[in-house]
Amino acid sequence: MDEQILQQSLSFDLESLGEPQPWKVRHRGLEYAGEVIIAESVDHRWGEPLPPQLNFRLVFFTVPRRILPGRIMDTRIAMVVPGRSPTQVRQSLRRELKSIQETRQRYVLHRDPDTDALRRAMIDREESLRRELERRYGMAYSQGRIYTHGDIGLRAQDVFLDTGLESWSDALASATLLLAHPILPVDYSSFSRSLTAGDVAQVFRGLFQGDVGAREATSSFAAGLGVVSPDNPAIFDASSCPVLAILQRELEGSAGEAAPRALVHTLMYTYGLTLELSLFHLLAFVRQTRAELRLMPGHGLTNHRGGAFLSDRITRDLVPEVDFAALRLSELGDMRLEPTVSWNLTLPYASLLVEGLTATNEDADVLTQEQRLV
Repeated sequence: MDEQILQQSLSFDLESLGEPQPWKVRHRGLEYAGEVIIAESVDHRWGEPLPPQLNFRLVFFTVPRRILPGRIMDTRIAMVVPGRSPTQVRQSLRRELKSIQETRQRYVLHRDPDTDALRRAMIDREESLRRELERRYGMAYSQGRIYTHGDIGLRAQDVFLDTGLESWSDALASATLLLAHPILPVDYSSFSRSLTAGDVAQVFRGLFQGDVGAREATSSFAAGLGVVSPDNPAIFDASSCPVLAILQRELEGSAGEAAPRALVHTLMYTYGLTLELSLFHLLAFVRQTRAELRLMPGHGLTNHRGGAFLSDRITRDLVPEVDFAALRLSELGDMRLEPTVSWNLTLPYASLLVEGLTATNEDADVLTQEQRLV
């Protein structure tokens, strides 16, 4: 487990059961985004495969539950049930917590020394009650069971060593990710710090757009990502990149064409990359191999100057034009090893010669605009 992330918090709130709380963990050099859920009843959707924006899901049940085999369909999901439910203590603490919250809302409205002191006292008491509630549940969870996909073997007593939902979530997410992805296709040991989504965008700008402000991120992470050579760490070279080798195999195994969503799923689910890293390597693959990424019709992709991205696909030459921070998986149509030629592909270059040219798939419109270039 890596360093803590500032400005995020979790609440063991029994009044908001079933509501996902976003949470990030830093594990083996990467920052993973996931969610934590406190629940009493079972929702079958929590066991379904994770969407691309999540790397893990943790569900903490407040009462003993039996999770049926096959209900958890993703190796990055863990569900915890207590060995017993501290029912009487829970009900007592919940009543007092609710009483404090109602008092704060109804009576402590004015700003004066007396009400400020009362407000602070109630906040302190509320925090104390929550810590006691978490302590009781921590004991119950340590005697309970952790359910995972295929029962990958997490022991509750190894996870619930510290007190508090945030500590449990860090430990459980890291343990789940480690068992789901024992080997990562990046050399995270060379990272100077944990790689965040913002850092990935910085590396892209540094390597492909010459952004001098991104030099620190590029020097910190590019070598470990396999997208520069040791002899020239400032220049893009992914000829020995393990992730690109994975993409090459996937595309060759599907007749040279695949949906980006399927490729991203493979990189995230099988190899433990984040969504941002997966998208980064898709573009790196295009740049390295001269493949192409076709975009969805009516896509809203922008270029790095803030204008519209005029082409209907991303090719090797157009990779530096992409505003990576604004790139969305939903805008990508398919990926091909062998690029094809179309009017919309040549549009960014033709627009440098003639103003007012537009993207189109209609043959008559293409012919009319081509005549303007003659």
